[in-house]
Amino acid sequence: MSRAVMLNVPLPPTEKELEERITARMDRQRLLTCKPLIAFSFIIEEYVLLRHTGGDDVTRELLDHLIDCAELWNVEVQVMSLRQPHPAGTDSSMRLLEAPDDEWLGYS
Repeated sequence: MSRAVMLNVPLPPTEKELEERITARMDRQRLLTCKPLIAFSFIIEEYVLLRHTGGDDVTRELLDHLIDCAELWNVEVQVMSLRQPHPAGTDSSMRLLEAPDDEWLGYS
């Protein structure tokens, strides 16, 4: 899945950059099960699941991975439906902030 997503952007990365990005992504995945456990909450837009980036096999792998992650007691996965008469976040501004230590924060 990682490879399909990373190759589907303008200015595709070199093979070395691609491998570095995949390694970094896999390292981040380890956070889901490292001890002590960290609580995670993910909101995924339904369209990400319908896009089929990389084809049917890659999409099936993505869905299996999301199910595996959602079964972890410290991980919450929510899918935001495409049909939302009152979507969250439209009543105020939202900002994505990056702290000096590369931590990302959402602020509403």
